[in-house]
Amino acid sequence: MPDNYTLYPILTRLVKRQMKAVLVSPASIRSSTPSETATRMIVGPEGRIAGSIGGGEIEERAIEKAQEMLTAGETGRIEIRVSSEEEKRRGMRPGGTLKFYVEPIDRIPRLCIFGAGALAVSLSRVGRLAGFLITVVDYDPAFANRERFPDAEVVLTDNFRNLLDRLAINSSWYLLIATRNHQRDKRVL
Repeated sequence: MPDNYTLYPILTRLVKRQMKAVLVSPASIRSSTPSETATRMIVGPEGRIAGSIGGGEIEERAIEKAQEMLTAGETGRIEIRVSSEEEKRRGMRPGGTLKFYVEPIDRIPRLCIFGAGALAVSLSRVGRLAGFLITVVDYDPAFANRERFPDAEVVLTDNFRNLLDRLAINSSWYLLIATRNHQRDKRVL
C-alpha cells in the first residue's frame, strides 16, 4: 500500500488520464480512534485506489460515503462515528468520531517556489519526483533559469512584482517562500 508521499504521483496519473476520483483526508479526530492525522486515501467509482485512513469498518464507511460524493460531484466533510463493536475490537475508548474532508481530484498539484537558490534547486527536484508541477519565481535570471531548473514548467524573473496577476494560484497550489534575502521573503509574502 502506498504511503502518503507516493500518493501525489498517483494523483497526477489520475488527472492526466482524466479519471474520476476523490482524495479523503482527516479533518478532525475526537477520542481514541484508529487513524492518524497524516493518513490519506484516494477513492474512485470502484472503491479505494490507494492509501488508507486506518482500515476496518471506518475505512469501509468512508469509502462508501466518498463514492456517493464522487457520483454526486460533491465536495465537503463526512463524519463517521466509531461503532461500539469497532471500539471493542480495537481496544478503543468509547465515543470516537472522525471527520474527513472529501475533495475531487481534478488538478495536478503545483509547487511554486519563490527564490532560486540552492535550496530551491533541491526542492524543485524533489517536488517533481513527488508528482508536482513546478513553478520557480526569482528576481535574478542568473539564478532562475532553465539550466538550473530543468524540471520546472514555469520560470519567472520579475523582481516579485504583480505575482497575483501573473500566477493563477488556486487550491491545488503549494507556495514555498525561500528567497536568498529575508527582505524579499517579506515582499513575496
